[in-house]
Amino acid sequence: MAVAFTTLWAAYREWLLLEADCAPQSVSTYRRICYEFANPTGGYLARLRRPKTWNHATAADLRGFLDRTATTGPRRGQPLSPRYQANAISAIKGLYAFAYETGLLGRDPMALVRAPRIGLDQPHSFEPDELAAILDAAARDPDPRLYPMVWLAYAAALRCHAIAALKLEDFYPRPRPGRLRAVRKGRPGRHWVPLHAEARAALDRYLAGRTPAPGDPLFGHRRYPQQPLRPGSVGRLLADLIRDGAGLDHGSAHWFRHTGATRAVEAEEGQNIEHVRELLDHLDSRTTRRYIDGVRWRVREHAVDLIPDPRQPGPREVPR
Repeated sequence: MAVAFTTLWAAYREWLLLEADCAPQSVSTYRRICYEFANPTGGYLARLRRPKTWNHATAADLRGFLDRTATTGPRRGQPLSPRYQANAISAIKGLYAFAYETGLLGRDPMALVRAPRIGLDQPHSFEPDELAAILDAAARDPDPRLYPMVWLAYAAALRCHAIAALKLEDFYPRPRPGRLRAVRKGRPGRHWVPLHAEARAALDRYLAGRTPAPGDPLFGHRRYPQQPLRPGSVGRLLADLIRDGAGLDHGSAHWFRHTGATRAVEAEEGQNIEHVRELLDHLDSRTTRRYIDGVRWRVREHAVDLIPDPRQPGPREVPR
């Protein structure tokens, strides 16, 4: 007799976190998708004309699951997006492969299912005038945490969970402008992040006059400074600043990271991709190369400018 779906998910979740070293956010996404498909109380398999348990699912059931129309969000009533379909196939294929490899199933019914090929999204970023407006709004805001947060999200390319996890001892001020020891995404340990001069100046102003104790968070609650912020709180603070402070109708906290990476790539016309990869802490440089697409046109324009006119004297053909 097959184990209950909840038991299967619990074992798979533990494997994802401990063995596959998946980020908690990815595990949460996988859970939502797997429950939508196989939850015995309300999942897709349970709502079929002839309901099934998870261990009797077939590849045709997965295809039917993907052929649904969206019921919520901007795609409501439309086919599921290629991105969602790719995530769903990865999550459900992984679940059934795990069940097969651990002996909970005699065969893997999803082994031949292939995910759709989709390109990497072009990262969204703020225009220079938009970023300037956000920084001005942060500097005026009575919350002193916002200005250094923006600089760390932009110039250090830190994610919200990395900003929330920073402790005062993670700030190394010497030699100037200093560096930070930031947590990584989906991996144990921390990595070194160099500080931009303006980010260092923002931290100096923020920390001036404070007498912190060891272990204190760099950005704590306003009422209880010894308690660290949650990543979601960092995201909401920055999103409110973008919307209410700067008056923008688009953008999120993660756009600061994209903006910093895009500007860094633009600065050397895409020649510093490995340096940017190190800053972003990407394992695969193909992920970082998404930022190249945004500057290709400018690089091509520059290349066109360098094409010589054969009628004009070259650098060694100065007329006498």
